[in-house]
Amino acid sequence: DDDASLFVTVREPTADLSVSTFGTSIAGTQGGVGTVTYYVTNNGPDAGGGTFGLVFNFFPVLDAAASGGSVDAGGVWTLPVLAPGETALITYT
Repeated sequence: DDDASLFVTVREPTADLSVSTFGTSIAGTQGGVGTVTYYVTNNGPDAGGGTFGLVFNFFPVLDAAASGGSVDAGGVWTLPVLAPGETALITYT
């Protein structure tokens, strides 16, 4: 018998991105400058990316610097594609 069967399972890629932060307090200092850094980690199982943005109601973004990807004038970060276990960061001032 020369018959053969092939079974293929197709799944959508999935990336579990987590966000953590580290920052300085700017409360109570009118005109003061604070810095906050956000870390985005891909917990897998696949590579992934996306966009990251914050709504700054209480203070303007003076600067935004990212470890990869691009940041627009409003501080919205387009993440690089992160491999599982990889972390990227952005620092807002």
